[in-house]
This record gives sequence, structure tokens and C-alpha cells, in this order.
Amino acid sequence: MDSGNKPVAAGVHMACFLGVVMTATPRVVSLTGAEIIPPGVPKPDLIALAEEILDRARSGDLAGLSVVLKHADDTHSYRHHGPVAYATIGCIETLKAWMVEDIASR
Repeated sequence: MDSGNKPVAAGVHMACFLGVVMTATPRVVSLTGAEIIPPGVPKPDLIALAEEILDRARSGDLAGLSVVLKHADDTHSYRHHGPVAYATIGCIETLKAWMVEDIASR
């Protein structure tokens, strides 16, 4: 049975079910309700954070960097450069605890 779901424009579909017509840009959310941004779509907040870190590195303010990357294809990687101190490990553990609490509260 044809649902009547026809493309209207790029990213916009018109669905017609039981005489109800809806037009909207698809909005995909996770099970927690967080909006899922499709791969390849720039994320302004992420760009701003990366630029802030780059500015601090260029100014000489940073001695090292540890970062976990979540890629658009849902894979993950990590990078590290610079000296490691006990405080570095403490910051990683604090971030990890915050992230676990954030996930658990959803």
C-alpha cells in the first residue's frame, strides 16, 4: 500500500495518511529525546569549541591535549599529545564520571 510519502524538496517530505497531510523537515531523535544531527552536517557548537582550543594552542597556553572523538559514522577514536601528569588523569576521570552521570540521568 502506498503511504503517499512523496519528496517535496530536498529533506522535506509530504506524508498523507488517512486524509491528514503533514509537511515537515524530518527530525530524528534518540531514545533519550536528544536530536540526532545527520552525518556531514556542521555542528556550530563543536566548531566553536575546536576553534577555542586551537586559539589557546596557538597562543602557547596549552602544553598538552587529550581528546576523544566521536565520528559521524558513530565510531570513536582518541588522540593525545604532550606530557601526562597525575592532574591530567584526574581530569579524565572527572570527565568520565560526569559523562556516566549524564547518560544515567537520561
